[in-house]
Amino acid sequence: METVGVNSAECMGDGGVKLTLADGDNNVVGGPQFVCNGAKGAQGVQGVPGPSGTTGQSATTYKTDAAIAPGASCTNLSGFPVNITVPANSDVMLSADGGVVTTAGGTSAAIVDVFFRIDGSTSAGGFFHGFRRVYTLAVGAVGNWSMTRALVLTPGVHTVGLCATLAAGSAAAAGGSANSTTHTALTVTFINK
Repeated sequence: METVGVNSAECMGDGGVKLTLADGDNNVVGGPQFVCNGAKGAQGVQGVPGPSGTTGQSATTYKTDAAIAPGASCTNLSGFPVNITVPANSDVMLSADGGVVTTAGGTSAAIVDVFFRIDGSTSAGGFFHGFRRVYTLAVGAVGNWSMTRALVLTPGVHTVGLCATLAAGSAAAAGGSANSTTHTALTVTFINK
């Protein structure tokens, strides 16, 4: 059976198909027969509205512009904290990456702890909750790090940022300018619930 499109001449303007019957050896045994489309039906009812879209979702990246020397207390990285405005019905995802470098001799190694700082408080809970311990083993050696944390914050203005402490060892630098090996970035993403 051959099926091909039919123009308006055979089907009075509505189109259709042309059928030719053939046997198993492809010998024509009937046709052609025209099967025309019927008249257009009435418009159907309006469907149910779909789920709400992604309006209000966004991501913004903040970056350090200079290095800082972490001390015993948690020192804000350059450019932090920043103010964010959390939309209603949204969760917050923080993602950050950067580097730490040993800057002076002594033990020739530095251990630096990097934290998310949210509304003035450092994140607690260890490795999977917004804290990274970074080891650099020699003067000039860079220790890279990254971390992510999901938050539930009330709608409105909050402060978020990064801070670092020198946990042990020689002097170090954290964060840095755009072209440095320790340049640090924090991305804040709002996700609709």
